[in-house]
Amino acid sequence: MDAFFWKSKSGKPSISNAEAFQSSDPTLDHAAVRVILREEQIGDMPPLEALRRPVRIRLDRWRDKREAWQKAVDSELPAAITDAGSDPFQALTAAKAVAVSCARRILGESGGKIRSPIPHHSGEYIRLQSRLRLLRVVRRELYTRQSLGATPASKDMRKAYDAGLCPQPASVAALSDAWAP
Repeated sequence: MDAFFWKSKSGKPSISNAEAFQSSDPTLDHAAVRVILREEQIGDMPPLEALRRPVRIRLDRWRDKREAWQKAVDSELPAAITDAGSDPFQALTAAKAVAVSCARRILGESGGKIRSPIPHHSGEYIRLQSRLRLLRVVRRELYTRQSLGATPASKDMRKAYDAGLCPQPASVAALSDAWAP
């Protein structure tokens, strides 16, 4: 990077303590820049572990792999319990460790990677966005029909009418000539 530009939302200078330094990584051939931003909206970076997805055992193919898991647990469990001795709590802990390790080996794991910075929106948000897009399309079509005269209602106009988004009392026939006096 040769240069970068920053525009503050507040209009006040917000960059302080800008410094360039050489990277300690020998594979990098460039200098790095460290900048402190004095903005209220910008906070500290979260720790790296907070950005990772938790590691979980895959259970999507459990029905197919359950018997293989059961055989592996049956073969490893007696040795683990005899190593635990006569304490039932140690035997329970060993049995749990065997079950989990066999599940990790046979079923596999998911997660452990950094989460996507793009949020996955909720269903309500997606429905609201689609309704707003529909209204924008209908509004644009109504304005383009102003000079065309009476034309049949489009598919999007009928969809908006069916969703109850048209002012009442209205009919589908009124949509074909919306600009009539």
